[in-house]
Amino acid sequence: MTEKVVSEYAVLPNGTITEFFTGPDPTDWTELTTIEGIGQLGEVTGFSENTPLHSTRKQYITDLKDSDDKSLVFIDDPADKAQTDFLALAVLNSTVKMRITLPNKRINTCDLVLAGWRTEDIKSGDSKAIRIVVPAKQNSSEWSTK
Repeated sequence: MTEKVVSEYAVLPNGTITEFFTGPDPTDWTELTTIEGIGQLGEVTGFSENTPLHSTRKQYITDLKDSDDKSLVFIDDPADKAQTDFLALAVLNSTVKMRITLPNKRINTCDLVLAGWRTEDIKSGDSKAIRIVVPAKQNSSEWSTK
């Protein structure tokens, strides 16, 4: 078997497509073109210590999955309809379905509970564009491939 070279499968995240929908039709996705950061994708469980009294070493079992905290970061564009619609949903503390399609063909679909929005820290001399942050909780995560 020939070993693969990293350049044959490694892909940069540029080209990631981020979409959302809220209605009953899961084919009606809206792309968020001004989004700059989506954080980590997927789910992991925690651990719960369950050590019997006779044991001399701690023992663990997996715990329930916890909802991950998310921070969705946008380059602020008040004229962008998709961003404006998304921020309006965030103000209402809505739950949205998100689909993130990575350039390597992995797709993550998740339910996010949005919790308002705010700007990132704005300070004199900063050379970055104004950014908006939408805090959220991730309530589900499913992986598929294209």
